[in-house]
Amino acid sequence: MIVSGKKHFLSPDPKDNKFIDVAVAGKADYIISGDKRHLLLFGKVEGIPILSVNDFVQMIS
Repeated sequence: MIVSGKKHFLSPDPKDNKFIDVAVAGKADYIISGDKRHLLLFGKVEGIPILSVNDFVQMIS
């Protein structure tokens, strides 16, 4: 997927931004992350919930 245009999110870790941009552009239902220091702290970006693997598994079980 090629993502162009508006940057949707600026994480303290610039390496995270590409994942957020792709999730927003692709209209993802969820972002699943193990990044406890950055992404999980936000909880939601552009209406997309950011969940840990454990929280996601519990939700779908």
